[in-house]
Amino acid sequence: MDMHRYLDLFIAESRDHLLGAYEVLNRLETDSPNEDLWRELLRHAHSLKGMAATMGYDSMVALAHAAEDLADEIAVADPAGRASLPLLGDALACLGQIVDRVERGEDPHCGRAVYLAGALRGRGPDDLAAAPAAAALAERIPPDPPAVEATRWCVRLDVDAETQRSARSTVRLLARAATLGPVVRGAPPAMDIATGRFAGRVLFTFESTDPRDEIERRLESIDGIRAWSLELESAAESRPDPAVATHWLRVRADRVDAAIERVLELRRENERHGGAGAGTADRARLLLDEIHGELMDMRLVPFGSVAHRIHQGVRELASDMGKPLRFSIEGEAIRLDRRVLDALVDPLLHAVRNGLDHGIEPPDERRAHGKDVEGKLCLRLERHGDRVWIFVEDDGRGLDPDQLRRAAVAAGQIDAAGAAALDDGEALMLATLPNVSTASRVSHVSGRGVGLDVVREAVKRLGGFLAIRSSPGAGTSLCLSVPFSVALFAALLVRSRGQLFAVPMAAVERAIDTHAPAPFGGDVPAPLRLDERLGLMADAQAAPDDPNRWLITIRAGDRTGGLRVDEIIGHKELVVEPLRGPISRLRHYAGAALLDDGTIALVLDPTRLLGATTGAFRPSA
Repeated sequence: MDMHRYLDLFIAESRDHLLGAYEVLNRLETDSPNEDLWRELLRHAHSLKGMAATMGYDSMVALAHAAEDLADEIAVADPAGRASLPLLGDALACLGQIVDRVERGEDPHCGRAVYLAGALRGRGPDDLAAAPAAAALAERIPPDPPAVEATRWCVRLDVDAETQRSARSTVRLLARAATLGPVVRGAPPAMDIATGRFAGRVLFTFESTDPRDEIERRLESIDGIRAWSLELESAAESRPDPAVATHWLRVRADRVDAAIERVLELRRENERHGGAGAGTADRARLLLDEIHGELMDMRLVPFGSVAHRIHQGVRELASDMGKPLRFSIEGEAIRLDRRVLDALVDPLLHAVRNGLDHGIEPPDERRAHGKDVEGKLCLRLERHGDRVWIFVEDDGRGLDPDQLRRAAVAAGQIDAAGAAALDDGEALMLATLPNVSTASRVSHVSGRGVGLDVVREAVKRLGGFLAIRSSPGAGTSLCLSVPFSVALFAALLVRSRGQLFAVPMAAVERAIDTHAPAPFGGDVPAPLRLDERLGLMADAQAAPDDPNRWLITIRAGDRTGGLRVDEIIGHKELVVEPLRGPISRLRHYAGAALLDDGTIALVLDPTRLLGATTGAFRPSA
């Protein structure tokens, strides 16, 4: 039987059961464990096992079966036990990785699943009391594992200025880096958009059977590298581009049926009246609005559907670093567009890992400062209008503005005079620049200046911004503000030098006709001409009758400014697509939209236009 036809159903159902299993695991960690919770976990594992068996995915069957048996034994013998929760969390993460492989069309066999299945079977209720420590897992992995498959790694190299000046040195450095393993994919060297010269950044993907720590050691030994990052291929460049990737939605059949019924009703109305009459047109508009509302609502999914991935990432890192931690997520019921949610997962993982590594102190240091040994880290969501505000807050050591100034100067991101001119709030945003790190040592988590810059860029691509607030010794709070949906985008269409642009309505405060009598009261700070800012060329055929007549006041982050344009076309809801290829490197644009008449309007980025550095930390009342 051809099982390929059931692949989509398998992926969707598996993700549902994995999400349910993670939710039970979190309740077992935070609530009082009981037999009912263990039985619920058992049912999810049993369902995963059955579906995997139907598809013939043997390693997934073995791991799900082992998790099912362990949950069954604990439910009977020790319902209050928590000793196996970290191992069960690893098992769920591995099952999720197998589902990811299947979705990418890769081989679903997973050697790690076989190891974990053996470890789960060796940690029954009788054994838990004798060896509750997580370290016992290592002793239970079979001593003669099968051959290790090559792993694909993505590496980013930022070479120092001296190397950039010498083509021979750069080639020698890249040849040394290529010895890490066979290169399977490479990106063109990053070029400076202004000069067209090599900007000092190289990305490539290679295969290796070596462990991460060995690869990191070899990277550290290469001269001429200023900063670098290393990620598994599945977590880096090979991940589908969020702009073009398929985003899956699980929608109840009755909701789809309701939308279909409205479409049929619209067709019947048109056939009955032949499309004539104002009443028919009004009815058609009403039905179209209802259909549009239903379809838009179907795109929204609760944040809780991805919360387990963040819980798992924090749990693993806290365990690796030996930092007791109380981690919580608030606002899981808040719904976001599926595309926004998928694009947020990795940035939020970066943000919470950054808080745990840089912020939360080791137990001895916390004790010396009179703090609870158990650190606190919270991810909190709030919905305000058409935006979602996400806060990542820790009670750690906080950020030192002076230390960030020194690190930014050392990384060549700003000169000493410019750093000194920044106030403390602006200095905190230096942490979001590439290669700026205050870590005293390099590890697999920090020290390479790769972290908050990833968060800032991802949020910017979604049309949002990042702000930071920190108090030395008291903790740090990151604020990410993003639209809850990118399917439709409210914009003000304007024209300058004959060219069409879209200004996000969320940034527009007012539009002023400067030729009107007493057009406005008060001054608009930092007015600028859009044509000069963008370097638009004058077009005699499209010369405006009254150039720069309109003044739009816009707000972006911490700044308000004026934007002079030739003409205001009007308000429009647009479907915006991210820019791709070389044009994506242009600083002042956030995307592009196709209008009804086929015209393309570039979407302006108010933050870049005004040079804003931070965002208002909280939404206005």
